[in-house]
Amino acid sequence: TILSTGFSPVRAATVAPAGSGTSASPFLISNLQDLQWLQEYLANAANDGGYDKHFRQTADIALGTIADWTPLGQSASGFRGTYDGQGYVISHLKIDLSGTSPKYDRGLFAVNNGTIVGLGVTDVVITGGSTEEQRSGALAGSNKGTIQRCWATGSIATAALATGGLVGQMTTGAGAV
Repeated sequence: TILSTGFSPVRAATVAPAGSGTSASPFLISNLQDLQWLQEYLANAANDGGYDKHFRQTADIALGTIADWTPLGQSASGFRGTYDGQGYVISHLKIDLSGTSPKYDRGLFAVNNGTIVGLGVTDVVITGGSTEEQRSGALAGSNKGTIQRCWATGSIATAALATGGLVGQMTTGAGAV
């Protein structure tokens, strides 16, 4: 288990995990550094939210003492790849909406425009917030893609309107859970 006292995209891991991002050889996400590399990778506009890239989690990952998680796929295109959790979990996700500006998506992923399968997000704590345009959920703030066989546990204490246990908001005409 790896513990961290915080996260900043500037300090994210810069070494790519094993794999090439294809369906036959997905990037293998096995620890917090790999997850931080994915955060940095998806934040790079040139990678287009991971469009057509494949990621596979290979172990449970604890976010430790990260006080306020910066979501994966915050770019304009959101997450556009395939993330296979293989039944593993990401635990101790903390989201604090109190300092968040309106129209902001918060969760493990900001906006899912891709496919997320077989992933658990456990011991989630979502707090703060009062803006009705905030969207938050343990797995994704907004879903426009596909989510299959995913689950979440934890607590939510927010006044934000679009908040859900798994997904904060499903976009009309797109997205499937």
